[in-house]
Amino acid sequence: MPSLDRVKSVVNKILSIEGIGEHICFFGGIVPYLYHGKESNRDHSDIDVLVDTDYMDQIRILLQDNNLYNPDLDSLNLDLDKDYGVKAFINGVYVEFEPITIDNNMFTRASFSPEKELAGTEAIPFTNLEDVIIPFEVDGVKTRCESMEMLLLGKEQYKREKDLQDIDFIKENGIDYDRYSRVQDSLENANISVSSYERLRSKNSI
Repeated sequence: MPSLDRVKSVVNKILSIEGIGEHICFFGGIVPYLYHGKESNRDHSDIDVLVDTDYMDQIRILLQDNNLYNPDLDSLNLDLDKDYGVKAFINGVYVEFEPITIDNNMFTRASFSPEKELAGTEAIPFTNLEDVIIPFEVDGVKTRCESMEMLLLGKEQYKREKDLQDIDFIKENGIDYDRYSRVQDSLENANISVSSYERLRSKNSI
């Protein structure tokens, strides 16, 4: 698995594309270390990059222009009912570009798993968008990332070995406990829908 330095080099490569930072949001285990600018001392399996839905076409164009596009890793080629994202290997790091919409106090994320042949959405209600995503900078480039409180609650749900390390790191660097409480309420009211490719293809043919 890649180290944080290797993952950060890919993050910098993505953010070197002019204007992309405002359209994307970094999620997952790399976030607290990028946010605080500290080494993780652990491997990272991938990078989750959430993308404004209306920017997904541009992501695909950028991947194609840089010879990074693999049609087998694009949900649009699976005959599903909608766009669940596209995946790519960038400098040997698995990057998952997942479409998001933010509308009427609802944050919705779509994703798919080629390994399990599943796809789905997660819809999270919010009263304050920064409970879900927050602005931050990577080496002076403005972009967005998952809030520490959102990340912490997700890690507390799974509690794998790497999650326990991340939980300790996030708490050591401080969180907003009021935000944590609001996010907890939001996640309790989240709507998660996961279906097989076969079922989504049937839905698409109706």
